[in-house]
Amino acid sequence: MCDIARDRGVEVGNNMAFPFAKDKAAFDQLLNRPKNPAPSTHLGADIVQIIVASQPFGGGNDLLKGLNDLWNQDKHVIVMPVVSSVLFRVTTPPELEAEAHRKGKGSFGGGFPPYREKGLPIGEPLLEAFYVNEPTDSIDVYGAAVTFPADCAFPRKYVVYTLRNIVTEVESLIKKLDAAAFPAPITPSQG
Repeated sequence: MCDIARDRGVEVGNNMAFPFAKDKAAFDQLLNRPKNPAPSTHLGADIVQIIVASQPFGGGNDLLKGLNDLWNQDKHVIVMPVVSSVLFRVTTPPELEAEAHRKGKGSFGGGFPPYREKGLPIGEPLLEAFYVNEPTDSIDVYGAAVTFPADCAFPRKYVVYTLRNIVTEVESLIKKLDAAAFPAPITPSQG
């Protein structure tokens, strides 16, 4: 926003930033305050139109709003991703496998489905007893779902997937702002 302001001769000041709000009503109020509208409203109708279309408020574009919320969290607190579930395979001794089939329970782990997914309690060690209900020969962990904690902007959302979506959203927004603020120069052949 500051680069656009400088290029357009608008005073940058301390408050020049992309506007975010908790909901649409607060966003509309931020842009339309009679005495002190958001500084970004002085960048031109084309930029304001892109900002409004991006819906950077709760209930609008939750990726942009969530990114702002992460940024504004207490700067001394680390948002620690957590392992929220573990994908694993249980190998059951043949005698127990046969017993399970005899009782009509199907396979404990050796048959279909060979994988189970179960939530991991926060702060709990990865204990075999937590994952299996029957005695087993072994348990093999194949992967884990790493999510944001429940008390942050993206509660229990997958970290890598969410960050990838945020990057895509921000990249798209930057391209729109860049195209509006810094259009390609007209070459002599374009007249």
